[in-house]
This record gives sequence, structure tokens and C-alpha cells, in this order.
Amino acid sequence: MLRWDISEKEVADAILQAKDTRRRALSSTPINVGFVMAILKGMRRKSQTNNPCEDIWWKSNEGIDAKGRELGMRAQGSESYDAFKTRIFAELRKRQEAVNAD
Repeated sequence: MLRWDISEKEVADAILQAKDTRRRALSSTPINVGFVMAILKGMRRKSQTNNPCEDIWWKSNEGIDAKGRELGMRAQGSESYDAFKTRIFAELRKRQEAVNAD
């Protein structure tokens, strides 16, 4: 038996996320315990990696936006998040090269 310290709110959030995922996929597949457990595992993993020592800004649109703001950059017109992320990486590389050149 697995013993996780999971709150009722976390379970409710996972169920809502499962419902939303099925709705967005236009799927009528029932939500089962395995699906909810997978979401809970993902939530747990995400909460454990929200460590300031581990910079994973590029893994979410919110993180990409935040990193862009931090660097004084904004997405251009209809630029996709992938394109914006690539441009941010290029800017970070350019800044690192400038620091190394000094």
C-alpha cells in the first residue's frame, strides 16, 4: 500500500485537472484512479522541483514569460513560446559570452 501525505484539496485539484484534460481532448473516456494518481504524482514531482537551486523556467509558458520579463524581453507579435524560448536562450548565451570575454 502506498502512503502519501495528500490533502483532500490536492485530490480534488487532481480530479478537476483530469476532467479538464478529458474535456480539452474531447474524450468521453471515464476518469479512473490510475489517471488521477498519475496527475497527483506529477503535482508532487512539480512541487519537489520548485527548488530555487533548480532553474527550470523553460518547462512552462509561465516560466518563459517570467524569464523574458527578467531579461527585459517580450514575445514579438504572434511569436510562439518555442520561438520566444529559443530567443531567450540565445540572449542568455550572448550575455554569458560577454561576461566570459571580460
